[in-house]
Amino acid sequence: MQLRTIRYKKMNRQFKELLRYIICGGVTTVINLVLFYILTKWGHFYYLLANIIGYYCAVLINFWLNWKWVFKNEEQKSTSHKLIEFVKLRSASLVADTGLFFILVSILKCPLYPSRIGLSAVIILINYIWSKYKIF
Repeated sequence: MQLRTIRYKKMNRQFKELLRYIICGGVTTVINLVLFYILTKWGHFYYLLANIIGYYCAVLINFWLNWKWVFKNEEQKSTSHKLIEFVKLRSASLVADTGLFFILVSILKCPLYPSRIGLSAVIILINYIWSKYKIF
């Protein structure tokens, strides 16, 4: 009976963590997409530059949300160490995102905004796995 309770609590904690990650990811994705739209539509920025700016703004907000709310762990890594690891991993995902974005829009001639939204969904999943197992 006690083993079942422990498993239930662990599953419940993991579910809550995933739910918090989805909420935070949703918030930062909206921030990223809104910044992207503003920079491309009104600021007339080149779409890849707008993508990079919006992405890094969202990364900083996402780090804080993940650190404070999603992955509340007791590990003794310093905040600066976590931030450096977070930015390194997110920079790697930005390179993949930007390359795929370029292929979709410039080579395959896919529509700009639907491509950005579709890639965001893929990147959220990859970043969750990286954040959970490599940083927090």
